[in-house]
Amino acid sequence: KPDDFDLAVSAGYATEGSKAGFVGISIVSIIVFFLHQVYEELENHSHVFNHPPENNQGAQEHRAHPGILMGLTMLFPLLAMIGLILVIPLFPYVMNHAPFQHLNVLRPDHFFKMLTTVYRAWLSTHDGKLKEKDL
Repeated sequence: KPDDFDLAVSAGYATEGSKAGFVGISIVSIIVFFLHQVYEELENHSHVFNHPPENNQGAQEHRAHPGILMGLTMLFPLLAMIGLILVIPLFPYVMNHAPFQHLNVLRPDHFFKMLTTVYRAWLSTHDGKLKEKDL
């Protein structure tokens, strides 16, 4: 039974590129949101001593544990790596769509099947280059 997305594609409303673009923009937007939240948390903890001396808030300053600050700092590259891992397979999906014709990238199970297919094929190559025959 075709779903709404398949009907939209057959009617010409949504192409595979627009689906992949939507998924890519969604992933990047979520990563940017979390990076902003981490930045705000680090900003709140690192500016605890940045107030004028006449302001009498010194007794109630919040001190974060150094491990929390290190963990928050390590989230920057970790979130960037997760974003790249999720977005990079969208390029073979759009550029070489023949192996993925039965997949709808907007469905989470199809998206993760596409991820595993691309990375399994990429890791099985000896020269590190992904070719159409590998997919």
